[in-house]
Amino acid sequence: KINRKKYSTVKSVRTINRETRYIIDTKTRDENKELESTKVSSYWYKLNRSNDELQFEVEGPTSIRIFTRLSSPSTIQKDNSYNLFIKENGLDIGTFYFNSEISSLSSLRSSGRKVGKWRTCWINVPKGKHYYTIRSGGLKKNPIYIKVKQYDK
Repeated sequence: KINRKKYSTVKSVRTINRETRYIIDTKTRDENKELESTKVSSYWYKLNRSNDELQFEVEGPTSIRIFTRLSSPSTIQKDNSYNLFIKENGLDIGTFYFNSEISSLSSLRSSGRKVGKWRTCWINVPKGKHYYTIRSGGLKKNPIYIKVKQYDK
C-alpha cells in the first residue's frame, strides 16, 4: 500500500509521443481571499475527440494522479459532465466520471478561455514498467486537458 500523505518527490509525467502541451495559468489569492496575486502556470495535454489518446510510461511501484480540466465549461453545471477511459498495458482498468464547474481563477494562456476546476483520480502502479492510455469517453464538443503526476516515496 502506498501512503499518499507523504512523498519525497512529485514529478510530471510526459507522454510517450511528446504531444503538444498547453499552458493553463491560475491566479492565487492572498490569505484574505480578497485580492488575486501571483500566477501559477502548468503544462497540460489536450484530448479533442473521443478517439484521441494520450499514452504514458510509468515505472512502479508508485502512484500516479491524473488531473483533468474541461475546456470552456458551461454555466449550467449538468452540461459539464465527462468521462475518461483508462487502460493499463492495453487492458481496461476503469472508466472515471467527472463533473466540473467554471474556474474563476484559471484560463488557457493561448486564448484566455476559461477552463473548469480540476478533477482527479489516483492509480496505484504495480512493480515494473507499465503503459497507461487515457481516452475521452464521450462525444463532448469541449476538449479535456490532462496532466499526470507521479508520486514516489
